[in-house]
Amino acid sequence: MEQKDVFRMEDKMAVDVNIAKKDPIKFEDWFNVKVYDKEGNLKEDVDHKSHNTMGTNGIAMIMDQLLLSPSYAKVTDMAFGLGSPSGTALGNEALRVTFTSKTRSGNIVTMVATCTSITGTVTEAGLFNQHTLGGDMMCSGACNHTLAPDDSLVITWHVTGS
Repeated sequence: MEQKDVFRMEDKMAVDVNIAKKDPIKFEDWFNVKVYDKEGNLKEDVDHKSHNTMGTNGIAMIMDQLLLSPSYAKVTDMAFGLGSPSGTALGNEALRVTFTSKTRSGNIVTMVATCTSITGTVTEAGLFNQHTLGGDMMCSGACNHTLAPDDSLVITWHVTGS
């Protein structure tokens, strides 16, 4: 009788382990925008908590990097636009630049890019795996920041896996 109780305990422990393995993997992103005037004075500092803006291929692009020979190129560039993003592209892309930095700390990847050649209102941004127009968009977000001539806009984008 005592052995049967021990067996039940082991069986329950095995079930608990299987339940723990079923937790979903989530990816969330958000970005911070800083706008500086031509003298380098901070004009704006705004967080955009734009969770769930992964592009149509976003999750596939992340998971693809686990392969020995990934089919998607790594994300290298940030684009700035004057429209509204879709699931695959920005609505009215105005500029695309290579990241000035890309780092990882634990489960958070942080990418930074600077826009210095747009005058007007930047309303969208996105992360891409190609420097020229086109390529695959991993994620995007909406914003609303007006740039005067000689202003610079710095976006720091965070992608968290949990």
